[in-house]
Amino acid sequence: MSNNIDKSKLFYVNIVWMKYYRGLSEKDEISPETGGGSHPQEYLDAIETTMNSKSIPKDYNIFVAAENAYLIKEKFRDFKVPRQKDLGYGFGQSNIWYAEEEKAERFKNKTINYINDLKGNNRLKIIQP
Repeated sequence: MSNNIDKSKLFYVNIVWMKYYRGLSEKDEISPETGGGSHPQEYLDAIETTMNSKSIPKDYNIFVAAENAYLIKEKFRDFKVPRQKDLGYGFGQSNIWYAEEEKAERFKNKTINYINDLKGNNRLKIIQP
C-alpha cells in the first residue's frame, strides 16, 4: 500500500471481527456487536452470500496481493465506518459499501489519512500466509 492511495479503488467491507483474519476460530471475539450477526457466532462461518438473477447463491471473496495486505494491530482497531441509517451514507443492508456518494468524499479522505497515520506510526503488520 503506498501513500498515494487511489480513492476510486477504495471500498469498505463489513466483516466479523477476527484476531488475524485467517478464518474464524473459537478464540475470536464473535458476537453480534463485533459484526456479522448471529450466524458467525453459531457456525464459526462468516461468508457473505447473495442471490443472482437465477437464485444461485454466490459467495464473495476478496483477494489482495500479500505486499498490499496489512493488519491493523488490535488496540488500534477503532475506525468507525458510517451507517446509512445514521448519516444518510455508509453501510446500508449490504456488507459492501463503495462510497460513491458525494457525501462520502470527506470520509474517504479521512480513511486515507487514517491508513497513512497507521503506517507512519508502525500500527500495521504485514500479513504473511
